[in-house]
Amino acid sequence: MEDPALYQLALTRIHGIGTAYTKLLIDRFGDARAVFHADRPTLVRAGIKKNLVDAILQFSAYAPLEKELQTQKRNGIRMLFFTDPDYPRRLLTMPDFPPLLFYQGIADLNTEKIIAVVGTRRPTDHGKQITQRLIRELAQPNLLIISGLAFGIDAAAHAAALEYQVPTIGILGHGLEYLYPGEHTGMARAMQRQGGLLTQFPYHAKTEAHNFPMRNRVIAGLCDALIVVETGDTGGSLITAADALDLSKKIFAIPGRITDEKSRGCLRLIRGQKAELLVSGEQLQASMGWEWPAGRTGQQATLSFPSNAPAALTSHAQPDQKLATPEQNILSLLREKETLSIDELAAFTQLSLASIPLFLLNLELQGLIHSLPGRRYRLTHV
Repeated sequence: MEDPALYQLALTRIHGIGTAYTKLLIDRFGDARAVFHADRPTLVRAGIKKNLVDAILQFSAYAPLEKELQTQKRNGIRMLFFTDPDYPRRLLTMPDFPPLLFYQGIADLNTEKIIAVVGTRRPTDHGKQITQRLIRELAQPNLLIISGLAFGIDAAAHAAALEYQVPTIGILGHGLEYLYPGEHTGMARAMQRQGGLLTQFPYHAKTEAHNFPMRNRVIAGLCDALIVVETGDTGGSLITAADALDLSKKIFAIPGRITDEKSRGCLRLIRGQKAELLVSGEQLQASMGWEWPAGRTGQQATLSFPSNAPAALTSHAQPDQKLATPEQNILSLLREKETLSIDELAAFTQLSLASIPLFLLNLELQGLIHSLPGRRYRLTHV
C-alpha cells in the first residue's frame, strides 16, 4: 500500500498550492493520493488553474520525498496533515493555516489550555524573573506553554516550564534537521521528553528571515492566550501580538517600568487597549475563565481594571503622589512587619489574591517597595 504521507508531502512541494488550494483539493478528492492519480479533465473540473494542473500531472520527485520520510521516521518526527485528528484544531480557524506540520514530541497539541509567552531576545533580569514567576503560578494540569525557542524570554519560558513540569513546545522557523540557536540543543532535548518541537518547514529547511513571521503566526494561532513580557517598539513579539489580535486571541502584557526601553512595546499594547495589563497568574486565569482555587470558576473571579487604576500604570506617576487607601494599608503593614508575602498581605488587608498584585506593582513602579524571593515584599528604605 502506498504511504499517504508521501502524497501529502508532495502536495506541499508544488509551488502555488497553498492553504486554499490544498483544502479545495482534499474537499474534492478526499485525500492527497487521489489528487495525484486524477486525470487532467477531472482536475480542471475541480476548478484548479492550468499551471497547477500541469504541475500536479508532471510531478515525479517521489524518490527524494521517500528518503525524506524515512529520515523523519528514524528521528521520531511525525507528519501532521490538516486532516489528521491530532493536527492542532486551533490552527484550523486560521484562513492561512499551514496544511502540513512536522512534530517531534509527546505533548497533546489539542490540550485544554495553551499559553504562548514571547518577548525580547535581550531581556532584563526582571523580565526573566517575572516569566518564571508567571509560569510557576500558572502551572496546572491540561496546560501547554509554547514559545519560539529563541534567546531571551522564549528560553526563559521554556526553562521555567521544564522546571515546574509543564509541557512546553518550541515553534521553530526552520526544519528539524538541526536546531537554531545551537546553544539551546540541550534544552530542546529535554523539551522533547516533556513537550516537543513543532514546525511547518520541511526537514532540511534552513533558517531564513522570512520564515519567522510565519512561525510567529503559528504561535499566535495555536495559543488561547498570548503573554508579552518585554519588547521594544519593534520586533517579532509585536508581530506575534498583531497576529493574535487578528485571530481574536486574548493578549496580556507585562507593563514593566515606564522608563525602560524594553517595556515600550508592552506599554504601547496596553495603552492602545490591545492587551490587558498582567500582574499575576491568578489574574490571567480569572480573565480566561479557567479553573480557580477552592473550586470556583474564573468567571466568578473575573477581574476588570477600574477606571481609577493606579496612575503609575498609565502615566509618569511620582513616588510622592497621593496613594490609594489599599496601597497605604500595604505600606503601613510593611513598616510594622518589615517583610510580608502576598498571602499574608491579602489576609491582613482583606484584599483578594487576584487584585493585590496590581497595588504591589504600583508601589514597585514608584520605588516604594521591592520584591524578595518567595513572593515576599519589603519597603525599599528600611
